[in-house]
Formats: sequence, structure tokens, C-alpha cells
Amino acid sequence: MKKYDVKQLPNFGKTDQAIFEERESGTTHTPFEAELELCMAIRKGDRHSIEKIIKETHDRELIVGNLSSNRIMSVKYWAVTAIATAVHYAILGGLDETDAYNFSDECIRTIDSFEEYDECIDYLGGRALALCDLVNGAGGRMSFPESVKKCIHYIHLHLHDTIPLEELAALTGLSRPYLASLFKKETGMGIHEYILNEKMKEAVVLLDEGKSCKEVSYILGICNQSHFGKIFRKKYGLTPEEYKNKK
Repeated sequence: MKKYDVKQLPNFGKTDQAIFEERESGTTHTPFEAELELCMAIRKGDRHSIEKIIKETHDRELIVGNLSSNRIMSVKYWAVTAIATAVHYAILGGLDETDAYNFSDECIRTIDSFEEYDECIDYLGGRALALCDLVNGAGGRMSFPESVKKCIHYIHLHLHDTIPLEELAALTGLSRPYLASLFKKETGMGIHEYILNEKMKEAVVLLDEGKSCKEVSYILGICNQSHFGKIFRKKYGLTPEEYKNKK
């Protein structure tokens, strides 16, 4: 027995024929307001509202457009458009656009592998919550000035490199002293401190993936492994080697 009641609109090929049938049957696409409610909850990082919407989805009929002659493909196409829309609202909520698009790509690949539309719908609910958590983890970056957001995005993309202040100043068109002062005022951290903080967060991810301490140090552009160990210990209270052993 299917978990969800999914209804597909008839395929009449032409817009005027489709609207005629919708008027006759009273069945139309899911209202825009319902989709907007979910997207705005993602943008705000409102997990409670998303959980409520997911629960309500279990209790009502879902209507998808006729996107394919195959019902499962119609639901897959609908799911892909839902993900694409949701990640745009997540970006508006402060999620880094590169992270958002990578998240979207991974979701679409997963949706493509499903064979039942129940899988798609359950997966969408879980991904909506995950996207919400990512927005909350972004720390309200949308409130930052554009120059600071540019720096954060650039740092995020170049964590494996050395990032001199001169590069960031050239990127924003601001003087180095002014950019440094503005960045600290908005984020609470100096630029160098912020870069090291982000590198250490990435170091944990790489160590969890099984990379050696030497590899992680090299990948993150910290050539002196001893220096890498000191920075890591300052942030987490133990050396990279101790962290790996503890894991």
C-alpha cells in the first residue's frame, strides 16, 4: 500500500485543454502559497514549521503536474524542481551558493535513483530539514555587507590555498585596513582568525574521512605540520593525532 496519495493531472498536451479539464474536475496544481510557505521556512531556518508541513503532507492528497507519461518520472521531475527552488531560498537565507548548488546536485542524483514515488516524497522531507539546518549553520550571513559576504564566499572556495588580505581587498575594492576593520566588526573575528577557524573546521571533516594529519595539513595549505597541530589544539583542545585516535 502506498504511503502517499499522489494524483497526476491529465495530459491534454495544450494549455487551453488542460485548464478546461481543471475547471471541470476542480483539480489543479498544488497552490503556490503552500510551496511558498515551505520555501520561506527554509529561508528563515524555521525547523518547527518545516516539520509541521511535512506532517501535513502525510495527511493530504498531493497533486503533481503531468510532466511525463510515467507517473514515477512525473514525481521525480516534480521533486527535482522542488529541490531547485528550495536551494535558491536557502541561498537567500545565507547559505553559501556553492554549498547550496552542490547540495542540489547530490539530491538530484539521489532522486534519479528512486523507483517509487514514496521514496521521493520521504527524501524531500528529510532534505528540507537538512537544508534548514544548513541555513541555521550559516550564521545569518545575509545581514552582512556585500563586501563581507564576498570575502566569506571567496574564503570558503579557497580554503586549500593561502589567502592574503591583499586578495580580499582587491576582490572587494576596499583598502586593507578598512576591510579588516569592517570584517571584524561584522563577524566578531579578524580575517586571519576567521580563515584559520574555517580551515580547522575543514580539517575535522578531512580527518573524519580518514586522511592523515600530514595530508590534511598539506591540503589546507599549512605547510608546517607542527604549526597545524598548534592551531588545531588551540581550537579543539587536542592535537590532530589525538583527535584521530579518539575517533
